[in-house]
Amino acid sequence: MSETGVLNLELRYLKDVVAISAGNSLYVSEVLLCDPYTRTSPHNIRALVGNVGKPGLALLLLPKHSMRREPDLESWQMVNHTEFDGVFQDNFQGTSLHISLTGYEQPLNTGQHGGRDKEVYYLEVVVAALHDGSWVADLDILNPIMARNAIPQNNIRYLPLICSHNDAEQADSSHLARLTSIDNWYEFLDRPQNAMIVRAKGNWTARLALATVTANMQQSLIIGSEKICWACAKHFTRLLGLDPQLQNFLC
Repeated sequence: MSETGVLNLELRYLKDVVAISAGNSLYVSEVLLCDPYTRTSPHNIRALVGNVGKPGLALLLLPKHSMRREPDLESWQMVNHTEFDGVFQDNFQGTSLHISLTGYEQPLNTGQHGGRDKEVYYLEVVVAALHDGSWVADLDILNPIMARNAIPQNNIRYLPLICSHNDAEQADSSHLARLTSIDNWYEFLDRPQNAMIVRAKGNWTARLALATVTANMQQSLIIGSEKICWACAKHFTRLLGLDPQLQNFLC
């Protein structure tokens, strides 16, 4: 391995690793740094400047089970569930992602001897979604998101970037009996019993968090790029045998 000059880890040790901290560098799975609509591969890595503040080679893992905030009955005034007005916008500007250590470490036996410190070890971290500084959920990103090509079995699907429908056809959502706008995390976690559209247009951080939490909840999600073509959505749900009246959309 180039960072140490002596260690050569087998790939099986890296199966669930989301990032590696070595020296002043972080090597992070690209999936954690992209909009969920972006076509990428779980094998793509980005190099960033920084570290976790610990010596040696730290292999970062996510917890096996993720947690999320439960609907708060005292926050009922924040849940409006208004009907979609046809406008695609970003109402999740306060959402951010943060990494913290859980305290769990496990040294990895590399067969090297003579060092006084742990040369290589697993380090558990949590990727948390916060909104305006308040915790919303811990994200199990690699399981539901992974490569875009591998997502369909996890109930996340994508509308085409370009289609042949005209503006009137794209804007016609009349086939949905009711379509609710989701404009904050309170509304998202206390979701309606009908079709809904989560409005986080152009905000890759919020869209990644929202898509991940939806997948962690084992609910289906149809993702558009900048907007939703409702003609494509109608065709898509019919083709896949999905009930359009219960679908979750993300723009």
